[in-house]
Order: sequence, then structure tokens, then C-alpha cells
Amino acid sequence: MGRGPWLVALMLVVGTLLAPLAVVDVPPLLDYPNHLARMAILAGQAPELTNYYAVQWGILPNLAMDLVVPPLAAVLPLQMAGRLMLALAVLLPVLGTVAYHRAVFGVRSWWPLGSALVAYNGLFLLGFINFQAGMGVALLAAAGWIALRGSRPLAATLLLAVAGVAAFFCHLAAVAFLFGLVATHEAGVAWAGRRDPRTALRQLAVRAALSLLALLPALAFYLMSPIGPDALAPPAELTAMQRLRNAGIPVAGYAAWIDRASLLLLLAVPALLLLLRRASVHPGTALAFAACLVLYAVVPTQSHGGYYVELRFAVFAAFLLFAGLQPILLPRASAVLAGGAALLLAVRLMVIGAAWQHFAGELAALRRAMEPIAPGARVATVKVEETLGGAYWRDGRARRILSFLWLRTDTHLGALVVAERGAMWPSLFALRGQQPLVATGPFVDFIAGQWFALPERPILTAPHTLAGRANPVAVRSWHGWETRFDYVLLLHAQLVGGARGFDDPRLELVRDAGFAALYRVRRPMPAS
Repeated sequence: MGRGPWLVALMLVVGTLLAPLAVVDVPPLLDYPNHLARMAILAGQAPELTNYYAVQWGILPNLAMDLVVPPLAAVLPLQMAGRLMLALAVLLPVLGTVAYHRAVFGVRSWWPLGSALVAYNGLFLLGFINFQAGMGVALLAAAGWIALRGSRPLAATLLLAVAGVAAFFCHLAAVAFLFGLVATHEAGVAWAGRRDPRTALRQLAVRAALSLLALLPALAFYLMSPIGPDALAPPAELTAMQRLRNAGIPVAGYAAWIDRASLLLLLAVPALLLLLRRASVHPGTALAFAACLVLYAVVPTQSHGGYYVELRFAVFAAFLLFAGLQPILLPRASAVLAGGAALLLAVRLMVIGAAWQHFAGELAALRRAMEPIAPGARVATVKVEETLGGAYWRDGRARRILSFLWLRTDTHLGALVVAERGAMWPSLFALRGQQPLVATGPFVDFIAGQWFALPERPILTAPHTLAGRANPVAVRSWHGWETRFDYVLLLHAQLVGGARGFDDPRLELVRDAGFAALYRVRRPMPAS
């Protein structure tokens, strides 16, 4: 593929991938509002919350967003700084795939641009921003190692060492991906040179020693970092059928039938190319892909305080399909395949854009409801029960339900009271050993149950009805809520109408904005 057309195609892919981020200033990724709230505190934009949280920097993995966004927020609006980080997370894995493919095959090709199809994968839509950026760092650094290790081994080792540290501060999985790519690539090169085993083994030994040397800084940082605690009530281990169902995470979105079709094409096209011998595969990348599949099947779903560990290997494997395979097709067949991929990308991003446009209206309503909240006020968020308005909750695109996992992505919307009103919200990501922000005040009991950040209304008025549906430790945190909070923010309030949101004398309606309604907590009268 010529340099000019290839650069045009690359720019078109980049522009297309950035388009959804222009739809709404706070994209509705599951964890993102919670992360944005922490960024506001780290940037000094919520000074009234110093009694509740302490900033404690240390050697921690998963710090990329904490290191990038607060400095940007000093010169840009917080929401814009956050979206720049999101743009980086979307683009880095695609650019890394392109670089890795070029390093392995030595040609410019449209095939790695197809990795844009999995840029908005299910983990990104869950708000795993640092992990997504870490995949890009791993792919870019592995490409640099491959390009330099033959002619400039010391420069390649230094690059790998620096990139290993950068990957560590993105995510621990990124370190595993980076050095896994290096190891499998060198194993593949040794296998390809097996006709001269002495030379192949000598080169493998030298490069293994250099890569292990480069690993030492990241390993040292890991050994110095605290191991984050596991969150409250870890999920049960997955069955084989659940893992098979969840394997669609690289293409999980808001339209199940489109996502299923995307998964089918993602698997069928490479398989058909290989079956017809119309593609070449680097043996090292094939080994890395196989390792990801095995690890997806066997690793636990929770480790070091993080959830969905196995899904990370499925997503990385999807990028490897585009990084380590090169189709061998006639120009017309290449054009047809590229055109089909472009059409599928456009459809997938239009679905995301439409869902985010719908959310923009909900976000505007949420902001109207939050306007009376003063900085430093203590705010709880609850939602209308899912037993009401059945069709409303089943609308995958409007409710942003992730296919395959069948998760909604609104759990942490309440964190926007921190980011935009400087108010207290009790379920921030502020676990010691996981974030540079630590809960220190009277709401520490809420922090361990972050997954319970948006309970249903009965948590306030009839908590006994949640028996068997919620962890009792998390429910216990809500006891005496009327003495701990100043406001209650009800989401999805249009299902019941703000005036009928609560039949409780402890709550007084302040503002009904449709999607969200705000209630003031009436303080109990002291005993005479």
C-alpha cells in the first residue's frame, strides 16, 4: 500500500475514532465519572472535601490517568482534560497495532487499521481507561524492541526498560503484555531459525538476557508497591459457559445483534484467510495470541483488587489478530474487505454516538437537578427499582447495556456531584493501595462497596426488601442515612415522577428535572 493513501486512511481512522468523544463532554463509560471525580480532587477543584479524602501519592500501578489529567486540568476545563485522556486511550492501542504490524512484516498495510473495530471495546465502555492506554504502550514498545534489537541492542534494552516502567504505571497487565510480546516474538524468531539451531539459540539467549535486564525496573516498582485489597464481596468464579459468553467483550457495545455479527466477522475473516492460505502470520504473534486464549480460560476473574481480569486477555487477543496477521490478496479483494471493515466501523460508532447523544439529554437533566447542591454538601444517589418500567430498562441503547456481559453503565453517575459541584459522594475510588486518594472521614465504610454505588430506593425506606439481593455489609453502611447526608439524588426519576419519588417525611423535593430529582434530607428532631 502506497505511503500517501495509507496516511490518508490512517488519518480517516483517527478522525472517525475521535468523533464519538465530541458528542458529550462526559462520555457515559461506567467507571469514568468516578475517575473524573478523583481527578477533580487531585487537581484541587474540591477543597471542601479535605475532611473526607487525603491525597497519598506512592508507587502504585494504574496511575496513568492520575498523572496526566490533573496537570491538564490546571490549564483546561476538567471535562476537556478527561476527554483528552479518553482520546489517548482510544488511539494508543490502534497506533500500537499499526506499529507492531509494521515492525513484524515490514510493510504498510490497511489490515492493522482494522483494529479500530475493537477500539471501543467492552472494557473501554466500562471505563478501564488506564488498561486501554497500557495496551497501546505495550504494543508500541514491543514494536520498538523488534525494530532496534538487531542493529542497536542497547538502545532497544533502554527503550524496553523505560516502556516497562510506563506500562507499570498504566496497568500491571500492560507489563505482562509487553514482556509477553517480546518473549513470544523471540521464541518465534528462534523457531523460524531452527535450521541453524546454534545461532538461533545464541541469539535467543542474548535477547532473553537483555529483555530480563529491561524488566528489572518494572519488577522493582512492583515489589515496592502495596498490594491493593480486594473489593467487598468478590464475584463468584465464572463457569465455562459464562467465559464462553463473555468472550465477545472485544466487540461488546449497546446493540446486541450488531455486536454478535461483529464477533462472527472478527473470528471468521482471519480464519478464512488462513484456511485459504491468503494470509501470513508471524509465529511469535501466533504464540502470543494462543497464550492469551489459554489465560482467558484459566485466570481468576478477580485479583489484586481488580475485576474482570480474564477479559483483558480477550481484548488484547483481538488487537493481536490485527497486529500479527497480513492478508495476501489481490487489490480488488483487498478493497472489498477494507470497504466492509470501514462500513462495519461506521455502523458500530454510529450506535455508540446515538446512545451517547441520548445520554447527553440525561446528563443535562442531571446537571439541572444538581444545581442547588452547595460545595461540601453530602449527597447520596439511588435509583428507581428495576421492577418498574420493564421496557425502559431493557432498551439496550438508551440504557447503554453492554452486550455479552449485560451490564448497565450508570452506576457511578453520582460521582459527578464531586466533579461538578464539589460535593461529597461516598463511593469514590479511594482504596488504599489502589489509588493516590484515600478515604479518611466518616464515610470510609462506603468505600469498600463501590460496586453498590447506585442502590435502589428501598435502601432508604425499606432496606429489608433487599435481603438476598445485596451484600449485607454494604446495606449496613446505609443505616442512619438521614443523619449522614444532606441530599438524596434519585436517578431514572421520570419512571415515578419526582413528586412521587419518596413517600417519606424525611425527604423534601427540591428539584425535579425528569431523569434526576433532588431531595433535601430533613434532619430528625432532637429528643426532648
